[in-house]
Amino acid sequence: MFLVALLVTLLMFAGFSAYDIMVVDLKPQAKSPPSFDFYHLTRVAASVAVSLFLVKSLPRTAFATAPQYDESPKWLAALGVTASALSVVFTMIFVASPQAFYALGVEDSLIEWSSAILLFAGCGIFLYASVVLSGVSRERARTAAVISLGMGMLLFFLGMEEVSWFQRVIGYDTPAAFSANQQQEFNLHNFKTVPLEILYYSGTFGMLFLLPFLLIPVQGRMAESLRVVAPTKVVALACAPMAALNWGMWNILPIQVAFWTGVCVMSFLAVRRYRGGDDMWKTYGFVLLCLLFVQAVFLALGSNLIRLWGVTEYKEFYISVGFFVFAAKVLVSARAFAARPDPQ
Repeated sequence: MFLVALLVTLLMFAGFSAYDIMVVDLKPQAKSPPSFDFYHLTRVAASVAVSLFLVKSLPRTAFATAPQYDESPKWLAALGVTASALSVVFTMIFVASPQAFYALGVEDSLIEWSSAILLFAGCGIFLYASVVLSGVSRERARTAAVISLGMGMLLFFLGMEEVSWFQRVIGYDTPAAFSANQQQEFNLHNFKTVPLEILYYSGTFGMLFLLPFLLIPVQGRMAESLRVVAPTKVVALACAPMAALNWGMWNILPIQVAFWTGVCVMSFLAVRRYRGGDDMWKTYGFVLLCLLFVQAVFLALGSNLIRLWGVTEYKEFYISVGFFVFAAKVLVSARAFAARPDPQ
């Protein structure tokens, strides 16, 4: 059912993109201030509908009260709540001083370097977890080790892209082969900035936020070693604010769908936990309120941003937080897995 919902979502993207190009002469991938005319509100309504369809298509067990195979320590869940609270702090800084918000998020400042450090730290943790898993002889442990190694390499690449391969730190010139780079920097992501951003934001949202819920119904059929390297709800909690930090990309449909999907997931979790008498409903409810508050503020006041894309560095920071928590979860699970005796 989820695949059907995903197909409907992709068809919605294609349909509106074709209409934008051929009828109303809009660029579906262009950054621009949010529009609230009838046509764009129709797009918002379509985004809400497909997001609800996506979430409703998930098996009921995806929102189970007590996931059977999640060994994540409580401090990781607490980190997720802290991340959401921090997104409100960032938003209030923006409200109080757009200039301070800009200064924190500009290149080579606190947010960008925090993102890079989290990615490099996550890289090291994934690599260490790979070493731990490679020493276990149980079923598919080596496969899990390779997955962890691959994640470590991915985070190293993302971290180096974040800091343009230390070009501004070391001070070397941009090679001639990179002359087409839109910011004249030594990196790949600025060759086609907006399409690659959409791909990056959508892909990481799928991996870090949606995948944990897709895997819950099948975890019982997975080899124990593969469950070690599977993302869980704590990862989704940690990266959730990435879905809400939008202004210059709000009119882009995949960005809207990610936001509304995040809202629907947190709403479903809060309601299910409340009905089940589980105090975790407060956690999911808090994250939900943070998402709604942050996005509402930027839609209302985003014109005060110093740069059209000024909020994207904060979005990327939360992607880095999600990857770091994912790596920490894998290492915790890998150690527990390696410490258990082999089944007789």
